[in-house]
Amino acid sequence: MKKKVIFLLILFLLPVFVFAKASELSFTDVSPKAWYYKYVKEAYNKGIIAGYSKTIFAPQAKITRGQLVTILWRYEGEPSMDNVHNRFSDVKEGEYYTDGVKWAASKGIVSGYGGTSKFGPGNPIIRQDLALILKNYAEYKRKDTTANTDLSNFVDYNKLKNSYALDALKWAVKYKVISGNDLGKGKKSIDPLGNATRAHAATMIVNFIDKIEDMPSTVEEPDEVTDGMKAALEAAMNYLDGDGYSRQMLIEYLEDDGYSNEEAIYAVDHCDTSWKFQAIRTAQNALERYYFSSAKLAVHLVEDEKYTEEEATYAVNNCGADYNVEAKEAAQYYIDEHAISYEMVKSSLMTDEEFTESETLYGINHSTVNWSQEAEQAARECLSEFPNSYKRVKRILIDSYLFTDAQATSGLTSANIDWKEQAYKSLKRVWTDSMTSEEGIEYLETRGFTHEEAEYAVERIESE
Repeated sequence: MKKKVIFLLILFLLPVFVFAKASELSFTDVSPKAWYYKYVKEAYNKGIIAGYSKTIFAPQAKITRGQLVTILWRYEGEPSMDNVHNRFSDVKEGEYYTDGVKWAASKGIVSGYGGTSKFGPGNPIIRQDLALILKNYAEYKRKDTTANTDLSNFVDYNKLKNSYALDALKWAVKYKVISGNDLGKGKKSIDPLGNATRAHAATMIVNFIDKIEDMPSTVEEPDEVTDGMKAALEAAMNYLDGDGYSRQMLIEYLEDDGYSNEEAIYAVDHCDTSWKFQAIRTAQNALERYYFSSAKLAVHLVEDEKYTEEEATYAVNNCGADYNVEAKEAAQYYIDEHAISYEMVKSSLMTDEEFTESETLYGINHSTVNWSQEAEQAARECLSEFPNSYKRVKRILIDSYLFTDAQATSGLTSANIDWKEQAYKSLKRVWTDSMTSEEGIEYLETRGFTHEEAEYAVERIESE
């Protein structure tokens, strides 16, 4: 089996770890009868996991999230992360796991907790997360991870059915990366939420390394790598040094630059990137320019940027966006640009922008607004188009703009509008020499003006 064996020394819990001579296993706490013995031996002899001392391995000690990604990073040859942005607030520079976490995040192998900026490098890793990370790593290596198997024979299957890592667990069991805990009498459990121990990690990683070369690839290698393919790859890397691109979008850019489809496809399949990570970059760039709900951002990534739905969903959930804050920005935009009521902002955010109700309410309630002033502005907009009475403008504010009665009343009061002047302008538009005073007054009163306002308008017109 072809593979590169890299020194995978990681700092588990103590500052010093000890390797003995290859093939030796002198740990007094790893019995040859233990189920994990052969895996610990192989992991130890391959330099994957060291002992605490020549005699202590601590198979039941927990392995952390930071330690796991550091193993994979070192298996990749410890690529430099000097120019890679650290997007996790709890991953400090200079720690043993820093470059491993940055590398894994940049390749779409790991994300934060629930899309947050927290990674939890010192937290024990649970078994389903270990499986998910290994599956993501296989995808990064362009391996087909669609193969899976039925898990209903595990006694804790009901705990698995709604797990975010269900597909990863099915894949891991299919390839025997995970075999489950033997409970006796032919029963097994996966224990997806259980903490992974050093023995579990050794077992799963050894199984994974043994299997990964035999997993089907998603990339078809050409018989010959041409100069055009090499040039296209260099061009693709230059594009990716700038903005985020989807695989399809990058192919189209390369073809626009004159490369053949075959050259472009070779380039995108060999540019050592994760399209999930690229989707995150694109999402973050979009969020810097405009506000988005999660639904609208996903549509933008799929329809405009040509990511797959899976990549778009991953980016939406892991780009660090606070969709409450996005809703607040959207609400403030509507308020600043329009004379608008609470209900109209709510409708716009939920219907047009597709924010959830909770995000919408947060956005509106945290924006800077005076609804009475909005009603005042709306009233002035109404009167700028056509003169009208207090009664009719108030009805428009309530029925069309959806202001409350109190907001409409307050807005009209603060507007300090000369309603007699409005009556005059209204009557002036229809006045004829044949119209009598009574007809003029009747016309205005039917449009909501008071008798006093109507009399003022008639007298003024007749005096002109």
